[in-house]
Amino acid sequence: MSLEILYGAKSDHSNQFLFERIKECIDKKEDVLYIVPEQYSFNADKTLIETLGEQYSHLTETVNFKRLATVVNKKYQPNQTDYIDEETKHLLLYKIIRQESAKLSTMKQRKLSPDSVLIFKNILSECKGYLINHETLEQIKNALSNHSALYKKICDLDLIFSTYQKEMEEKFRDFEDSFQLLASYIETKKLYRNYHIFIDHFTNFSPAEYLVISALMANAKCVSVVLLADDFSKKEPGDLFYPTYKTYENLMKIASQRNQSVKEICFDKDSDASLINLFDSIPEEKPNLNLSLTNAKNNKDEVRFLVDTIIKKVAEGASYSDFTVLSGDLSLYTNEIEQAFNLAKIPYFMDKKNPLTENALSKIFLNLFQM
Repeated sequence: MSLEILYGAKSDHSNQFLFERIKECIDKKEDVLYIVPEQYSFNADKTLIETLGEQYSHLTETVNFKRLATVVNKKYQPNQTDYIDEETKHLLLYKIIRQESAKLSTMKQRKLSPDSVLIFKNILSECKGYLINHETLEQIKNALSNHSALYKKICDLDLIFSTYQKEMEEKFRDFEDSFQLLASYIETKKLYRNYHIFIDHFTNFSPAEYLVISALMANAKCVSVVLLADDFSKKEPGDLFYPTYKTYENLMKIASQRNQSVKEICFDKDSDASLINLFDSIPEEKPNLNLSLTNAKNNKDEVRFLVDTIIKKVAEGASYSDFTVLSGDLSLYTNEIEQAFNLAKIPYFMDKKNPLTENALSKIFLNLFQM
């Protein structure tokens, strides 16, 4: 039982290296589980078939964490697989917010907002993904001053969260609780024992997903995680591979807690050189001497500078058709441009869209209908 960190700076090298490892495991008659993000599931199967062929793809179980939770929980709780749907969850939260509105403090006005249900649903989803429960919120409250705004917000969140959980336990089941149940079943039922598990295309994991990975480490022969990074020397916030470095640290912590051996394998031996050459190969561009910046007090001054420049260039031999004026929001300059250009007798075409109601013929018909 061990953890493998497969790393490198090139994603195309990672695919080639990973599929070769999967092929080796299948040739050795080992069971293989391939975990990818939900949005990549179809593409992962497709790439696997194209690279290794149907013979190997059929022997590789490709899943995402949600699919894994659905399959395992359904196996051990066949009569409790009906989860609350999004519409029912929205109605339940709406009911809770209305009932508990008198007890809310900082979020009291939020109940009147049309998007209040969605906001609370997203907050609750984040809490469950990060394994935050009533006890965690109590600890946070105890560490804060009773008069602080953050304390009041945490109290409001705790009230909604606790009431929501109570309603769920009595009547419903929430799929967002399924990862903790999945981790429990994997460990207690000794699932995926002696499997070689590959985890690919992730930059980071939620605490709930780390819980599942930890449970898989307890039973699997080897868990191989693919990370895109040049190396795992200490990184600072803002570094290119800092998010990957934090994921690496978390995986190492889990391996230490599980007393797992760790092996780091670089699938891109020339990753450092390739990154250096990538930036060194960019040709040095000479500064564009025809570019100038001008500071103006307001829109009128900007247009005045524009008119003066055009008149000067035309006097030097340029043509009016040589000029193009671009603006991020033309409506802010329309009046100034029309007045200044007409006064200076500069021919121009302004590419702007006028609403149909501003058309002269349309105004006539509209006035007729109003009579």
